[in-house]
Amino acid sequence: KLKEAEKRFNIAKEKFKKEGGRTTQKDIRKNFPQSEAKVSLMVTDLEHKGYLEKIKKGRGNVIILKKK
Repeated sequence: KLKEAEKRFNIAKEKFKKEGGRTTQKDIRKNFPQSEAKVSLMVTDLEHKGYLEKIKKGRGNVIILKKK
């Protein structure tokens, strides 16, 4: 399960790099065949591990890739 999350994170990381290190949680959701709840849990888990930062913006979240 952890390996899957890390693999998905690496895919997302490439997308982040193309977009200057920032994207929305909604855009992440579009690229993964997971429910909104699952994507939210993955983002929160990666935030707690220090890989990214989540900033509330309106009804969504802006996700910023941290240099790690």
